[in-house]
Amino acid sequence: MVQLSSTLINFLFIFGDSIGVWILCVYCVVLPCVTGFSTLHTNLCSEIYFVNMSKNWTEAQSYCRENYTDLVTIDNPEEMNRVINSVNLTGYTGPAWIGLEKGNSWNWQWSLEERRLYSDGQTGFSNWNSGQCDNYEGKEHCVQMYPSGKWNDICCDETFSVEALKVTRDTS
Repeated sequence: MVQLSSTLINFLFIFGDSIGVWILCVYCVVLPCVTGFSTLHTNLCSEIYFVNMSKNWTEAQSYCRENYTDLVTIDNPEEMNRVINSVNLTGYTGPAWIGLEKGNSWNWQWSLEERRLYSDGQTGFSNWNSGQCDNYEGKEHCVQMYPSGKWNDICCDETFSVEALKVTRDTS
C-alpha cells in the first residue's frame, strides 16, 4: 500500500524473452535532479537499473508491493516514451507488463490507486495496439506494453520478468 508520509513510492514493469528475463528498477530522489537522474513528475526524479527475475502479473504486483510500492502507471505520453527509451537502451525487444488490469467492476484501472501521484487530468491515458483491447476468449484481464509503446490485453498468468520503479517523493 502506498503511504505518502513515507519518502518512497515505487512501480513495477514486467519483461522477458526466450534468452533471459530482466527486472528494470528505477531509483528516484527529490528534486533538483542530480546527474544521471531524470524528472518523473513535478517533484520526483528517477534512475533506471536492471535485475533478472521472472513473474506473472499477480506475482509481479505482489513482489513490487513488498519491495517497492506497485506496478508502473503510465499516465501520459512523456512517461511512456521515457520508459520505452530506457528499455531500448538495454537492447530488449519483448513485451512488458504494466499496472493496468480489469478491476472488480470489469473496467480497466491502474494497480496503483494513489491519484496524487498521477499528472493532473492524465489518469485516462491509454495507448492500445490496433485491434486491442479485445479480451480474447474472455481471459485477458492484464496489460502488457510492446517495445513500440503500444498496449495489449493478455492473460495475467503469462510469465515475464520484472521492471521496478523506486521513487522518492518530496513530502514538504
